[in-house]
Amino acid sequence: MNAEATKDKAKSDAKAVNKDGKKLNLFEHPGENAPVLPSINDSMKFDLIINDKKKSMLIVDTPFPEILYWAEYDLDMDELYFVTVRGKILPLGKKVATMFRPFMSQATYITAVRMQGEKLADNQRVPLIVRLDGAQFNRVAHAGRVGAANETNQTAEQEGA
Repeated sequence: MNAEATKDKAKSDAKAVNKDGKKLNLFEHPGENAPVLPSINDSMKFDLIINDKKKSMLIVDTPFPEILYWAEYDLDMDELYFVTVRGKILPLGKKVATMFRPFMSQATYITAVRMQGEKLADNQRVPLIVRLDGAQFNRVAHAGRVGAANETNQTAEQEGA
C-alpha cells in the first residue's frame, strides 16, 4: 500500500456514519447512541456521602438520564461508575477521596437520591461492585486482610505505649 492510499484510509477511518447516515467527525459525540454518558460531575450537582457503617449515598439535584442498574467502584483508580439498565456507563467524573477507600470497599450497595429543593423526589438503591486490579473484588478476603492489618497496628500501638 502506498503513502497516498494510507492517507485516504486514515481519512475514511476518521469519519464514521451514525444510524441516520450523517457523517461524524473524529471526536464528535455520537449522541444518544454513545456507550458512555456525560459524567455526573458535568451534568448535575451532587454530594457523595460515605460512612463507616458500610453505607454510601449519592445525592443529586436532577434526574439521571437512564435508570441505574448497578454501580462499580474501582479501588485502583478511586473512581465510581454507574451502569444503566440499557448498558450505558455513567461516570461520577471525580475521584473518590482516598480516605474513603476502606469504607467504599466494604459497601455492598449505594443509594442514589434525587432532591428537589429540600424535598426527596425519588431514590434508588443499586448494588455496588468493587473492583481491584481490573477484577471483581473479594470483600471477604479483603476484610480478612484489613482486619489482620488493624490487629497488627493495634498490637504495635499497645506495645509502644
